[in-house]
Amino acid sequence: LVVAVAAGWFALGTQAALDYVVQRAIGESNGQLTIDGATGSLLSTIRAQRIAWHGPDMDVEAIEIVMTWTPLDLVSRRFHVQGLGAQRLAMHFKGGSKQASGLPASLALPLEVSVSNIGVQRLEWQTGESSGVVTGVTFDYAGGSREHAVRRLRLVSDYGTLTGDARLAADAPYALAGTLAVVGDGPYRDGRATLQVEGTMERFALVADGTLHAAQ
Repeated sequence: LVVAVAAGWFALGTQAALDYVVQRAIGESNGQLTIDGATGSLLSTIRAQRIAWHGPDMDVEAIEIVMTWTPLDLVSRRFHVQGLGAQRLAMHFKGGSKQASGLPASLALPLEVSVSNIGVQRLEWQTGESSGVVTGVTFDYAGGSREHAVRRLRLVSDYGTLTGDARLAADAPYALAGTLAVVGDGPYRDGRATLQVEGTMERFALVADGTLHAAQ
């Protein structure tokens, strides 16, 4: 029995096992998911040259992805990732859905998820005729049956640097709380502001303190 378990554990660490899981994921996505150049081990670190998702409302493409995780945590209904990074992440919001908007019945996850040291070198977004670029995005994420939390958020754009933490309850009325700090750059250089957010997803209060105006 011990030999069989050891052999199975070893097999999970092979490239063949990773290839199988990747092909299953692609096959069950109805053509929406693409994964190119996936290498590594299901037991530790996985790398991919490109991951893309093409959906009815949004397209997402990630380039040069690295993920380090501990699969044994799944035994205790936890999904823990020690590190997740991408060189480039592009999101295109199509805005073409005709479905009625609104909050879902619950945002609770079936297991506890924690992802540390998330980093994206370049984040690009596009919605309609608007687009933008943010560089150096880093944060930690934790979520589960009770809440979702983003900690140590830091992102840099041409307009300045944003840092902070935020929490969102997993069930209605979706209590929301967070503290953000902004240090201006470019047209807003020398500007500083602190933002406090509290309330729910449908109704919240925003308290700002500081000065953040276009430089003369």
